[in-house]
Parts: sequence; C-alpha cells; structure tokens
Amino acid sequence: MPGQIKIFHSETVFLYKIDKEFCKVYFEKNQNYLTLEIESTEDLDHVEEDSIQNKFPKIILSLDDFEINYSSTQEMLNETLVIEEKESLTYSKLSIESDDFKILKNKVLLTLENQDLSLSWKGKCEDFTQITNELLNFEVFCEISEQIDFNFDEYEEFEKIKEKKNKIIPNQSFE
Repeated sequence: MPGQIKIFHSETVFLYKIDKEFCKVYFEKNQNYLTLEIESTEDLDHVEEDSIQNKFPKIILSLDDFEINYSSTQEMLNETLVIEEKESLTYSKLSIESDDFKILKNKVLLTLENQDLSLSWKGKCEDFTQITNELLNFEVFCEISEQIDFNFDEYEEFEKIKEKKNKIIPNQSFE
C-alpha cells in the first residue's frame, strides 16, 4: 500500500506521498512511550501549477514521547489511541520547513495487513497556509517499514555490563 497524507483545506485537498515513516515503542523509567514520524516526499507532479500546495512541498508529521499502556507495537494492534494534547504538554506537530504547527484530536490505529504493520492516523492541524483560522482535518495511511520496540532501561544495564567487560587491563610484560 503506497502511503499518503491528505490534508483537507477549504480551498483544496493537499495530497502528499510518503517518503519515510518510523514507529518506535520504548520503555524508559517504568513507562512505555510511542514515537511516530511520517515524512512526505517533495514530489508534487500530481499538483496543478497554480495550486497553493506548491508553496508547501514537504511536510513532516510527528508524535513524540506519548505515554502508552502497551509494551510493543504488537500489543497496540487494532487499538485506537486517542492523543489528548494539553496546553502545557504537546506530543504532536506538523513541521513545514522551519515552522511547526499544532496537531490536535489525534487518533492513531495500527493494524496488521498481509504481515505488514499499517498506520492510520487522523486528526486536525493548524492551517499552515494562514488563509483561515480553522483547524484542518488530515489523514495518514501507510505501511510502517521501520519499527522498533526498545527498552532503554535494559539498554542502560547492557551498556554498564559491556563497559565493565571492556575495562582496559594494564599491560603485562611477558619475558
């Protein structure tokens, strides 16, 4: 399934092809977290020359360090995650060039289709065109090719053990 991002603007529907996707579930300090990143290509061959989308050739949607009650992507299958943003704490954003825009009312669903991990991500984002003050609906559908389930606490322990084993032993003279 080729991945795509759709953003529904009052003027048009922005359609982006996905270049890179990343999903990571990790455990750190007794809590599990989810990180997602979806990056579009800059390919706008499908866009009309006078389309407003030409001003925004590449976008990145990201969800960072969202606390979850699952220890792996497999446990999350077919479970819809609702990401509630708080004023003091935001997990997700839409990045265009050097500007970041809020994403709200996120719903993320991971499924397994033909042995491939698939992502459905829906939500609302700020109008990055600045034509309106309204939130724009968006949808992301793609297969996740890069997926990591990682335990930072175990990694830190592993690094300590590895460090001990690699301690330099003073040179001994063998005559």
